[in-house]
Amino acid sequence: MASGYPTFVTAVARHVASDDKDQIRERALASARQACDSLEQKLAGRTPRLYYILENMKGHWATNDLFREQLSDAPYVGVANNWDDYSPNDRDSFAEMGEKMSGISITAILGDVDLQAERVEIPFDQVDWSWGGGPVYSHFLSQRPLHKEKAAELVGKFRFDPTPGAANVLLVAGQMHTLRHEYVAEGISDVLPAGVDLAGGASADWGAVYFDGQVYESSIVGLRISGQFRTICTGAKGRADAPLRLEELLKEVNAKRRHDEMTAMIFFSCAGGWRHSFEQQGKLLRKHLPEGLGVIGQISGGEFGRLREMSGFAADSRLGVIIAMLPRN
Repeated sequence: MASGYPTFVTAVARHVASDDKDQIRERALASARQACDSLEQKLAGRTPRLYYILENMKGHWATNDLFREQLSDAPYVGVANNWDDYSPNDRDSFAEMGEKMSGISITAILGDVDLQAERVEIPFDQVDWSWGGGPVYSHFLSQRPLHKEKAAELVGKFRFDPTPGAANVLLVAGQMHTLRHEYVAEGISDVLPAGVDLAGGASADWGAVYFDGQVYESSIVGLRISGQFRTICTGAKGRADAPLRLEELLKEVNAKRRHDEMTAMIFFSCAGGWRHSFEQQGKLLRKHLPEGLGVIGQISGGEFGRLREMSGFAADSRLGVIIAMLPRN
């Protein structure tokens, strides 16, 4: 079993969003190259265990060929969104999102940790993609059994570390847009072993996932991170007061970590509430998070994770959820 802690190294490239079909491919490739080159410099010769990609450049069929070439030294997994709102989160360039909503984030995961990535498909022909003519909840309720079943199937693929004191983190993302992400979170919670930390976010239904060197539609991907490290999990609902909620969460994380160094973070937030005040939130991330901290996360259509002072998991839109990871001293 792994005896260490994860370290995230993140590189991001952002651009002004555009729906010009003639430019999508070239813009996506240019952003992917920029992120890959930046990450290579940050890694300074270190070889990662795995790469995690989050992007909304809408050109994933082209960028996947580049990733197979540029990220050939380790597996890569992630999510490609096709909505401008669903931009990747990070520490250093979050404040730019107000003007540059299109972006790509590549995070290299290093350290003596055990990693496992898995995928399940939610068949297109079994999903009603419309919003329906009646109440939203009643329209989606019929799709609850399928999404719970697929969530349980995903969890069943993972080999969580049973060693006493070991940390197990499960990150889940993919095509399960609101309200389907709530059913996925419910299905995960029903079968997730005790002590496993969970966070994730819903992507647009017409995006795709990166997995095993390929691009798949209508899928959910999970990543397990296990080792001997400490986690701090928190979250809150936020709308126009998102900066206030975010600062509260970041102060909580710093208070709980004491003097231990934070080496990795997962941070998902929502297009429905946390998209306000990008510049202010970006300043808070730079103020309260250590320089160089890698972050995996995105603006989503709905999130799930553990909220403040909560023992179980919550799934909703307008959430901000955080898992901070640090060495166990």
